[in-house]
Amino acid sequence: MNQLQLCSDQDLVKKSNAGDKKATEELYHRYIGLIRKCAHQQHLMTEKSDVEAHLTLTFLEAIKQYDDALHIPFAGFIQSRMHFGALRVINDDFVE
Repeated sequence: MNQLQLCSDQDLVKKSNAGDKKATEELYHRYIGLIRKCAHQQHLMTEKSDVEAHLTLTFLEAIKQYDDALHIPFAGFIQSRMHFGALRVINDDFVE
């Protein structure tokens, strides 16, 4: 077990935003299940790999936008971002 696996999500976000790519990778590994779950919803008409790529970018952007000062747990914050990221994909499908 490496040292980053022992860090809290909030600590990993801080390290990630300071440029620590290993911290970003650890966060990604912690939340890849959520990304895939949101990407593979039955009602999404877009190619699942495209949705997963979109949600991965949404995840990386959310790391930068997360504000620990608001006292919102990162897990809840990222779950909300993934949910609304999937909804944006649905909306984009209907617009096209």
